[in-house]
Amino acid sequence: FINEGSYVEKFDIYVGDLLVKANVERTLVVSIGDAQPSFEIGGGKYDSGSTITNKAHSLSIAGDEENIDSLETVIKDKIFENLKVSDMNVSSSGTYGITLTAQNSVVEVPTIDLSKTATHKVKVTYKKADSNITSTITVPVIVKAATAPVIRFTQGQNLTIPVGTSFDLAKNIKVYENKIATVEGQNVVWKVEGAIDTATPGVYRLRYIATNPKGLSTELTRIITVEGKATEKPTIEKFVGVGYVNYVPGYGIRVWGEPQSNGSDRVLAHGTAWKIDQKATMKDGSVWYRVGTNQWVDAQYVSLTPINEANEENVSGVATINYVEGYSVNVYSSPASSSASWTGKQLKHGTKWLTYKRATINGKTFYNLGGSQWVDSQYITFSAN
Repeated sequence: FINEGSYVEKFDIYVGDLLVKANVERTLVVSIGDAQPSFEIGGGKYDSGSTITNKAHSLSIAGDEENIDSLETVIKDKIFENLKVSDMNVSSSGTYGITLTAQNSVVEVPTIDLSKTATHKVKVTYKKADSNITSTITVPVIVKAATAPVIRFTQGQNLTIPVGTSFDLAKNIKVYENKIATVEGQNVVWKVEGAIDTATPGVYRLRYIATNPKGLSTELTRIITVEGKATEKPTIEKFVGVGYVNYVPGYGIRVWGEPQSNGSDRVLAHGTAWKIDQKATMKDGSVWYRVGTNQWVDAQYVSLTPINEANEENVSGVATINYVEGYSVNVYSSPASSSASWTGKQLKHGTKWLTYKRATINGKTFYNLGGSQWVDSQYITFSAN
């Protein structure tokens, strides 16, 4: 019965050797049943239930070019465009001429994090028209990581200004959506955390945070030093205790003749302990500790409990600088990164470096590239040996 049609079969019925009935007829109707649909993508053919493992048949999407809100739609359109269906299975001859649509198929897209390059398994189910038969295939979709915003200061990231000078927190800043320099601020929300009192000498830290429509953020710390002699008189009181210099390993803090006055050439090393006998509180709320006659230090660099050093561990692998095409990241002499520990060296995006240690301090992780060379982990893709 290899052809469709109606067939008449004749036979005799026996019980043992006894003929009971002769020339009995029955009619058989032969029809072709529903075939299991199969799939074709990039020249590769797959039966239902398959998972595509050939990288040449996977799909790729650039995160920089897509918005997180429309990413699911983009992936579905990509599948509809590239995946075809045949009503015959792979082992049979058939034409892959059926186009997938939202009406004849279901595409299940997992949650995707645009900050990382990853391969996502997308399940696609096709339902044959006028039938209960379905076919399912798993398609790998590579989503390349999007680039976080870029913040640039045209005048300089860290500045020193005279006391009494006006300062605009938003001046001389440009924010780009990604590695392609667009009109500054376009499609990017950015803010500044912190404030400066230009009438009061001191060191002020500002946090500039930019977030693009993909939900990726970039944060930079800007240090503004207001120099000059303070005219205010602090409130001084007796204060007995031990202070630990909490600055940057390998560096120290300056000793002042009096609070917020001109600094001396003496420096107290990071991690050292000193007896405190007086406390000075300025009108702006800042605090200074006296560690000797005419020897005052800024309390923001002093801890009244032993300081936490970096938690280091040995690692072995390769660090790839993952920042912005055409730009570089800073190298610090210790994992306690600050303007004081910047070595003046920078590493270009895309370059690769042997890695020997990993350290975490104050919730931030750094990788050691040999000697006193540390780079923030947020700008590194690490591959262990």
